Amino acid sequence: MTVLLFAKSQVKGYARKDGTYVKPYTTAKLPPLLQQMQAQMQALGLKGSFAGEPPGTAKAKPPSAYSYAQAAMAAAKKLHGFAQQAQAKATVAPPPPAKPKPTPKAYHPKANEQGASVGLYAPHSHTDPATWGDPDQVATFTPGDSHRPHTLHGVLFALWQDHPHSPAGWNQVPGQYPGLDEPPLPDPKGKHLSAGVVVVEDDGRIWTISPSNGFGGYTNTFPKGTLEDGINPQASAIKEAFEESGLQVEITGYLADVERSTSVTRYYRARRVGGDPCDMGWESQAVHLVPPAELANHLKNKYDKPLVSALTGETSDVAVV
Repeated sequence: MTVLLFAKSQVKGYARKDGTYVKPYTTAKLPPLLQQMQAQMQALGLKGSFAGEPPGTAKAKPPSAYSYAQAAMAAAKKLHGFAQQAQAKATVAPPPPAKPKPTPKAYHPKANEQGASVGLYAPHSHTDPATWGDPDQVATFTPGDSHRPHTLHGVLFALWQDHPHSPAGWNQVPGQYPGLDEPPLPDPKGKHLSAGVVVVEDDGRIWTISPSNGFGGYTNTFPKGTLEDGINPQASAIKEAFEESGLQVEITGYLADVERSTSVTRYYRARRVGGDPCDMGWESQAVHLVPPAELANHLKNKYDKPLVSALTGETSDVAVV
């Protein structure tokens, strides 16, 4: 925006060649006009005066057309700056639209703890029935799927109907090993204590879970959870095995204590005595039977490496507590 102000100084009256008379010109009409402009400037929050120095100051002097012109030019520059800013804002490209939230490809048959549906963005598929009884193949089971054998190695696949529903009930749950020789629980070092279980099938394969949508950065891992509600470690491990894999298990031994990113976890060995892998809770989107030879490739998280070592005899660079 450009403002041009033309102002004449004092001009005496004179007669033109044609005899017409030109009246004298002064800036007497200019102050009201500039005062109006100044009021508009103040309304816009712009500082400055069109009237020269105020009376009573060392530099006080009567306003002149030149001083009016200087003030007007200064105001014009400010207005021009405001106009440029407004134009710049108008021409700034709008932010890119937010990426649409991915659409789940399937929903878990079980709702979460808040009763909400759990969408699965990359759901698993069950494996061919030929994998069920082959100890050299990975067998995969999916939630709510009926594609699974009725029995495996003489143990029926059936829902664990009478599982406990309270902390007191879990502390009395069958499958605990009262005489187990296990060390005292380790110092959690500011982290929380957890309990987990590694369930070994009679053919040597090992049961694992795939957390729903890779929760916690785990593609595959073992069932585990925080010790809470006063439930003892063995009972807690049995509870986590049921909730995350659908299996009913029995503790057979102590395996290891592993320090993880936010917890120190006591792991037990166990065997399957009931339950149904297709009855897994909402926290898991698949349950697997994995041959020991495939375990290192199947479990990629560094915190599971000590358990792989303990199960297969391989070395690990992650220390067991």
